[in-house]
Amino acid sequence: MDGVERLRMAADRALGRNVKKLSDRLAQRAVDGNLASLRVLVMLAEGKKPRPEPVKKPRGPSRAQRLASEPEWEEGKEGTGTRE
Repeated sequence: MDGVERLRMAADRALGRNVKKLSDRLAQRAVDGNLASLRVLVMLAEGKKPRPEPVKKPRGPSRAQRLASEPEWEEGKEGTGTRE
């Protein structure tokens, strides 16, 4: 286990032990006018999770666009549309 993972686990345990004290302090600071504390409280109360990074769309035409750009099937022309 690397140092970052150990730190994350220790921070998680510390939050768990002090959750009431921390939430009370955040609430008091929000009441005193601290907007950052208010934002954190609202985010936690709503269960809001950080936004995932947007998925990059592949460049170029889509499969449907490529199919639409193909020439149309023509019945009866030599070499296309019929089997000999």
